[in-house]
Amino acid sequence: DSYGFIWIGTWKGLFRYDGYDVINFSVINRRFNALKIEEIIINGNDLWVGSFVTGLFKINLENYEVTHYLKDNEDNHRISDNNIISLCAAPDNNIFVGTERGGLCVINPEGKVAKIYSPETHPNILRTRQISKITYLRDNTIVVGNNGLTFFNYKTEEAKMYTYPGLEYFISDMLRIND
Repeated sequence: DSYGFIWIGTWKGLFRYDGYDVINFSVINRRFNALKIEEIIINGNDLWVGSFVTGLFKINLENYEVTHYLKDNEDNHRISDNNIISLCAAPDNNIFVGTERGGLCVINPEGKVAKIYSPETHPNILRTRQISKITYLRDNTIVVGNNGLTFFNYKTEEAKMYTYPGLEYFISDMLRIND
């Protein structure tokens, strides 16, 4: 991060390495209780942590304040599934959350869940509820690994789905090389 720490996600929790010591983040902030970390990204001054079972966490890197997003939350921090598989930050600070069984969640720059996409509500965008990978392409377009690839413009909600032999299964990773 911008403070010089390396963040490490494991199935035993989130760890911070300062060049000398490794510290379990739950010791720094007891409100953080995630195990089985699947994905971590940094967007601005926030560390986003997607876990399998315990939902999504946003950690402010200045003061280590934690915001917890769960399926059972009653407010603007309610997501569609607690099993997070993929995270992606767009240049406009929207955060895209890929889940195991809940489709795609969009968190706006204010930190509120703005939209949830599922194949039931948006069959032109998603084939299944499992979102294995997300990467930002350009011009408000993300690529979603969802039993094939979906190129999705989240501003216009236009989507193009592609299925190629070998891509109709779980996509484990995607990489975009900058122009």
